[in-house]
Amino acid sequence: MAFLALSPPPAFLETPGEPNIPFNSWIHMFDNYVTALSAEEIPEKRKCALLIHCLGMEGQRIFYTLTVADDGYETTLTALRAFFVQKVNVVAERNKFRQSAQILGEPIVQYVPALRELLVNCDFGALADDMIRDQIVEKTCTPRIRKRLLLETDLTLQKVITIAGQIESAVAEAKAMEQTETSVKVVHTGLRDGAKQRW
Repeated sequence: MAFLALSPPPAFLETPGEPNIPFNSWIHMFDNYVTALSAEEIPEKRKCALLIHCLGMEGQRIFYTLTVADDGYETTLTALRAFFVQKVNVVAERNKFRQSAQILGEPIVQYVPALRELLVNCDFGALADDMIRDQIVEKTCTPRIRKRLLLETDLTLQKVITIAGQIESAVAEAKAMEQTETSVKVVHTGLRDGAKQRW
């Protein structure tokens, strides 16, 4: 029971207006919170009460205006999703996904999850990994990575992540080595100049 001191996720909607976090993302945080609370299964009625409590004042106000068939957790969750999750325009979501380019300095291990998040509402189904792979090839900010990926046959998303990660690491290491060499040259040049001045 030591876990009862665990902090809940931020309230979903404390005041009127737009929530700071999309409902589907927030509910993942809530589910993690409930899982961390106890090793045993939390009774459904208590889980439902926790969910309503964590909605925040405005979220609760809205919830109590909804028609909910029973006080079960799944029923409550379905009613909240129906209200808070807007109907998705798949064409617009796919456009957002296709416009998403890797930011300069953003490592591949951060770019891939960003693409996965955008992909949620794109309805690509079994093609999801292929779409992420193609997006990385097209929108990487490093031409060297693009060239290397285009040389590969049977390119999978996992191969893309591995190759891009290796190139990013190699570039970072080369840059660090160059900085070290520059520092050493400056020190050596300074020593030589100092030696000449003494004579």
